Amino acid sequence: MKRKSKSAGKRKMNLKEYDFSKTLGNPEAVFAGFMDCLKDGDHEAAREILAGGLQSMNVSKFSRRHRIPRRSLYNLIGRDGVPGLDLVAKVCRAIKMESARP
Repeated sequence: MKRKSKSAGKRKMNLKEYDFSKTLGNPEAVFAGFMDCLKDGDHEAAREILAGGLQSMNVSKFSRRHRIPRRSLYNLIGRDGVPGLDLVAKVCRAIKMESARP
């Protein structure tokens, strides 16, 4: 039986660097991605997109601007909390409003 060389399994992949802040910093892209995940029934990915979008924004400013408690936003970002539908709806509405801002 022929053995594979050790270096065969350690090939480098030529992946390009991608700056996710370009996408997650865009409220329209965050909202569209979130809605696509919900349509596909992937609630975990939807939550990750919302969390990523919030992390790319200034959470304190976002909280004050849209009157959503900062602790609630951090609970949404964290993996331990289970956000209610009311919070998710408020955040989606706020993100949609952010996309309309000049």
